[in-house]
Amino acid sequence: MGARWALLRRFVNSSSPSSWDWKGNQFLPGAQLGWQQEAGGFTYEAAIPWKSLFVEPPPAGGTTINFEVGMGFGSAFLDWTGRDPDTAANLAPLTLVEQLSPEARATPVPAVQRSGDVALAVRLDGGEAFTIDEATSPDRDYLWLDRVSPEPLKLAAGPHTLEFRFAGINLDRRTVVDAFLLQPTVDRKVLTLPDGSTVTIEHSMISGETMVTE
Repeated sequence: MGARWALLRRFVNSSSPSSWDWKGNQFLPGAQLGWQQEAGGFTYEAAIPWKSLFVEPPPAGGTTINFEVGMGFGSAFLDWTGRDPDTAANLAPLTLVEQLSPEARATPVPAVQRSGDVALAVRLDGGEAFTIDEATSPDRDYLWLDRVSPEPLKLAAGPHTLEFRFAGINLDRRTVVDAFLLQPTVDRKVLTLPDGSTVTIEHSMISGETMVTE
């Protein structure tokens, strides 16, 4: 949709929650928000004007749209679906109703994301495929790296063939691959000092340890 908005609770006044329009860079006019703390969590209720989403006239009951809900903290944002919301197929289905039925109120909310729903299979030179279960929701404004092989690979000099395909069990979902990064298991840098001696700095990508040898 044409707008992104967030539901915020003002820490300066916990009784005055507010709604923020990220696209308009302002508090959203006409929005109403309430929250209540309960055992084990919170309940949020919100009324968002349809015009803020550039939807007019309002859709009728029974209409299903896709949406994303999350909670922000600091510079991070936790997506409710557990998937990249910038990929439309990963958004959660939302069915509009005129009034919530007693049966719906009593029905437990099913898990939106299951292990294996979204996965990527990667195969190198026709060998055994590595399957990556994508159980994260990266912000596409930043790089998010998933390790492909559990152990380091030894590659001979020359061309290699890399194949990948969607391997999730939920065919309504989708995965997005921006690039594959090939890096050495040990990053090594040799520095030459003014007296002619050298210092070798090695950083292990596996253990995260850095070693300095003079």
